[in-house]
Amino acid sequence: PSAAMRCPKNWSSTWTRNTGAWQALATPLPLDELSVMYFRRSLPLEQIGTFTFSRHFDETRNPTVVYVRSEELVDTPAGVFRSTATVAEDSPASCSA
Repeated sequence: PSAAMRCPKNWSSTWTRNTGAWQALATPLPLDELSVMYFRRSLPLEQIGTFTFSRHFDETRNPTVVYVRSEELVDTPAGVFRSTATVAEDSPASCSA
């Protein structure tokens, strides 16, 4: 294999770009896009405010900022449920590509 494709010495702490280039993980507890969404759902968003975390494996996608906007009751055919309105944003650098 070419030098670019050989595993780095600490291969368990890396990921591979589509170009084949290896990159170090951004955090010791990395998450992909779908896992970040599930992680967000597990946060205790009990009060209106801002939560910031850096758990994405790609440094350019950190930090993720979650804004808790409001709490409301949602009436559905299955019953009335408490809902929390949130907005999440990746790092602005991840949108510049």
